[in-house]
Amino acid sequence: NEEARRKAAEAEAAEKAKRAKEAHQKALDEIAAAQKRAEQLLQAAADADAEHKRAEESRKKVAEDQAKERLRKRARGISVQFLVTQLDAELTEAFGDKYNESTTFVDLEAMLWGPRGKRFEKTFDFLGHATMKNIDRGGKEGVSLCTAIASQFKDAVSDATHFISWAWRYPVKKFLRTLAEYCETRDLNRRKTFL
Repeated sequence: NEEARRKAAEAEAAEKAKRAKEAHQKALDEIAAAQKRAEQLLQAAADADAEHKRAEESRKKVAEDQAKERLRKRARGISVQFLVTQLDAELTEAFGDKYNESTTFVDLEAMLWGPRGKRFEKTFDFLGHATMKNIDRGGKEGVSLCTAIASQFKDAVSDATHFISWAWRYPVKKFLRTLAEYCETRDLNRRKTFL
């Protein structure tokens, strides 16, 4: 029986050793899996960081491009010289007696684009503004008067130097005379004063 007990003890020890070895291997496998997960997490964090940097760079580029575009599209103005001479003459030529001392901006608006409520049903192509192609609108017809003027009178349009607010019911001719007087009393060069 001593032999049987010895063999049983050896078998039990072998079983314990086997279980210990399996537990050790399982622990090693878990450590390897944990290391792999940690590497994956580190890689995901690095990828997320790189993506964040790319997104931030893209956001900065978009902001810079928008700022450049805003600068490119700064408010444009028409020179007082053009307004009080050429524009007045162009309006007289285009509308004859309809454009006179009592013509207000409301009247002028109706003459150019039609009365309110029927606006743009019949547009008067003053200085070609109604038929000129607009690159900012995919080549569709119609540009601002400022753009039309700039295409024909290069020195008449530049970055605005002054902002002016007025009422639509002001008579146009009186308004233009007032602009000329404003420049004269303040010693402003009408060719370099853009509204």
